[in-house]
Amino acid sequence: MAFQKISETEVMSEDGHRIKVGPLALSYIQGSRYLTVPVEHRGQPPEIRVHLAQASRWMEYGQPCDTEGTLSLVWLRVQIGEALKVLGQPFSFD
Repeated sequence: MAFQKISETEVMSEDGHRIKVGPLALSYIQGSRYLTVPVEHRGQPPEIRVHLAQASRWMEYGQPCDTEGTLSLVWLRVQIGEALKVLGQPFSFD
């Protein structure tokens, strides 16, 4: 799935989901639902260390979703990796 760079910290996929990188976490956003994954910015040159095992549960409007969606962590890892490549950001996973 191809991503398009929207800004220096955000990409959007062809089907409309977005990945946005912040100082402490990245967000995987699908419509009004999202989940967050903690990250660390470290090293020289800077690298993002993604803590995928610590991903939050699905949220919607700041509250846990009543209906949990299923999401493969393997698939999410691939999506995050592709998004960070589009952003030109070196990364690694724990």
